[in-house]
Amino acid sequence: MNSSIKTIILWLVLLLTGLVLWRMISSDTSGAKTDEINYTQFKALVDQDKVAKVTIEGNDVHGEYKHGDRNHAFHLKIQLNNQETYRLLEKAQDNNVQVGYRDSQSGNWWIWLAELWPIAVAFLVFVGLLAQLKLFSIHKTVKEILQELKRRDSNHGQKYRSEA
Repeated sequence: MNSSIKTIILWLVLLLTGLVLWRMISSDTSGAKTDEINYTQFKALVDQDKVAKVTIEGNDVHGEYKHGDRNHAFHLKIQLNNQETYRLLEKAQDNNVQVGYRDSQSGNWWIWLAELWPIAVAFLVFVGLLAQLKLFSIHKTVKEILQELKRRDSNHGQKYRSEA
């Protein structure tokens, strides 16, 4: 197998390995497990004054609840424009729960950047490999031309020597 094909295969294997590792790492960067809870469980946690922190982004609610001496992360989906949810959040604020709101549209470019960088890297590696192949081809062609010129030059020199 020719060395440029081996190089391409090596780069593809490295690229795929990198993508798999990136996906494994980026799926849960905090290392903490986030509990998926439903609205009834969330309501019970607020009623029991166990919710420590809440951040609302669109219809996603992320937060922490007290369990023993530690806080655990939770996530749930809520129905937008639900008056009962707003009353529940007001009750949580009355219990000194930190309630925050995040615009669901403002941070999307970071998400796009995080999701698209492996594709951009793959594209750059692909372009680099194509450039390497093209340069290898040009180098091979120039080498063949130089060999042909040397051969002609040596033949031409022998022709003049024989005539003299």
